[in-house]
Parts: sequence; structure tokens; C-alpha cells
Amino acid sequence: MIALVFMAITCVGIAAAASTNTSSDHRVIYSSDTGNVIGTPDRAQITFSADTENADVQISPQDSAQMMTKVIDSLVAIGIPHDALKISGYGIHTVYDDTIKSILDQKVRAYRVTNTLKVTLHDVNLKGSAIDVAVAYSINQAILFLLSEEQSQVFSTEALKEVARSRADADTGAGAIGNAVMGVQSADT
Repeated sequence: MIALVFMAITCVGIAAAASTNTSSDHRVIYSSDTGNVIGTPDRAQITFSADTENADVQISPQDSAQMMTKVIDSLVAIGIPHDALKISGYGIHTVYDDTIKSILDQKVRAYRVTNTLKVTLHDVNLKGSAIDVAVAYSINQAILFLLSEEQSQVFSTEALKEVARSRADADTGAGAIGNAVMGVQSADT
């Protein structure tokens, strides 16, 4: 579940002063409120990171490409469209023999290729199957749950309705000191 907390519309009411000179003797009441809405995410983003290692700098990238092709094919086979799959990172790193103590005597042991794929799921029900693919190929994954713009707007509107009590609080505060709110000076979300 994602708890959305929208900082309330901060109502700043201008209370009429008790004196008759209202143009220069205004009082300001600051009122703020917070709206909380709890909802279920309707999007997920999974990042797959595959590492391959080989002593030959030509072979390691080929191994990585073959592995990522198998992962992509498996993800498409479970119903994830190609346009939801984006390569988001690629790197080749030299791995040195760590048994040699001197930097001058270092020997290259292998070349590690890290290939990262970002998968955006519009159907969060596919997350389990997508993670199963990662497990099958022994690759790392991280998952992030998100809201679509449509659902985010719905939750935002609900939270803003909750903060409508901010104006009532300003009216109560002004009444307690014998004044009335004459208008709203500013509102922030």
C-alpha cells in the first residue's frame, strides 16, 4: 500500500480588525491541514541487473548479450510487451587478481559486463512472474511500486478534499478572537 500525504492547502485568511480602519489594521490567521490517502499502486518498475564474467574481453559482452536476450524473451513470453523493456545501463569492468598485493604486479583475471534492464509493468499482477524470470537466470532485481498519473490524480483530489477543514479552522480561530475571515490571501498545495 502506498500512503499519499499531500500537504494541505494552506489557507491564510485575513480577519477584519476590530477597529474601523480596516485598510491598515488587518490580522492574518494561518491555517494548515494534511490529507492522507491510502491506495494500492497500479504500476511496478523492476530493474534487472545481469553480470557476466569472462577472461576474454570479446567473449564477456557476447555472454552478457545472450543472457539478456534470454531474459527479454522470457519476459515477453509471460505477457510483458517489448515497449515496456528498456536497457538502462551497460558497463564493462576489469576484474583484477586479488591475490597479488602490489598494484604494479596486478594481472587482469576477467572482464565483468553488467547489463541492466528496466521493466515497467502496467499490470502489477505480472510482478511475480517477472521476478521468477530473474530467479531462473540468477540475476539481481529490484522492484519499485508506482502510481499511474490517472490514479495519482484521483488520490490527490481525495487528499485535497480532506484538507477542506482548513478553512473551517481559520473561521473558528477568527471567531475566537471576535473577528471573521474576510477572504483567502493565498493557498498552497
